[in-house]
Amino acid sequence: MCLTILHPCASIDDIRNISAELGSDISLRCEIPHLPTNAVVTWVYRQRQEHSARNSPPTKWLPLYANSRRLTQNGLRFALDFTGYTAMGGHHTSILTINSLTNSDEGVYMCKSNHKHSKTVIFDVHVVAAMSIYPQDGIIELQQNDFWLNYPINFTCTIRNSNVNKKHLLWYHNNQEIRNNSLNHYHRHTTSSHTLIGYPQHTTDEARLTLIIRHLLANDSGAYTCKYKQITKQVNLVFTSDARV
Repeated sequence: MCLTILHPCASIDDIRNISAELGSDISLRCEIPHLPTNAVVTWVYRQRQEHSARNSPPTKWLPLYANSRRLTQNGLRFALDFTGYTAMGGHHTSILTINSLTNSDEGVYMCKSNHKHSKTVIFDVHVVAAMSIYPQDGIIELQQNDFWLNYPINFTCTIRNSNVNKKHLLWYHNNQEIRNNSLNHYHRHTTSSHTLIGYPQHTTDEARLTLIIRHLLANDSGAYTCKYKQITKQVNLVFTSDARV
């Protein structure tokens, strides 16, 4: 899980658009200056209007916290770190953390005080699909010796979100798409060294596609990118110079 600290917007007219992966943890940091020491800082939430039924009245704000006091039984994955007034910074600080984001957490979160003309902090949270590569993404350095050459290596890309369509899940090698020659779910051969294995999609919440590099050779080095619509993750195969091909 990743933990992202998100800073407040600069003014009441500025809404911060926040994108975070499904299943990740986020923290929304709210700092309100020029408040008395006994001020009350509250967090409220509502869905975006496009999520509401057409022609329905605007959704109401759901109270979440007043200072450190929880105001709802919903959102048990939520936690609040309220430090109150700090003399050094001259402001009240409140950090709302949402653990294991779900699609239902999307919406607008507002942090405000009970004093007029004080700063209001607004976060517009968007939950995006979560992508992972097994065994890992990033850089993989291999020694080009007899152990690796002519051995296969596998990478499995998994995408998680609502309404996932596996047809949009693709693999690329050095920006060239590894294409399928067959619509079969299994062993869709593409080149002499690359094989794609798709899996039956039993749920719309997850899809997987495995890339198998058979008989690993020096020209298999480079960037392997998994892509789902606008979401990408990459693994780079780097070989050392002591190859014997």
